[in-house]
Amino acid sequence: MAMDISELQFETEWIKRIDQFFVLDVSGRALWAIFEGSIDQIPPEVTDALDVSCENSVPYWTSHSDATDEELKAAKYFRYIIMAN
Repeated sequence: MAMDISELQFETEWIKRIDQFFVLDVSGRALWAIFEGSIDQIPPEVTDALDVSCENSVPYWTSHSDATDEELKAAKYFRYIIMAN
């Protein structure tokens, strides 16, 4: 499934409000938006597609649903899956 620029802009608009310098990353067969922020800035409706990372995390990325409350509060970096193939 292809995504055009307007769809990509729509999918990442909320991220741009948190971190205007977010980056896109292609890992494996997925397109991710990686950004810096805090958990309280993230809309609850996107958390199913969100991974978190905080200092000394092992593994580096943990899905939002598997993260502890302490990890969520300490998280500084996030990645949101935009598209997977």
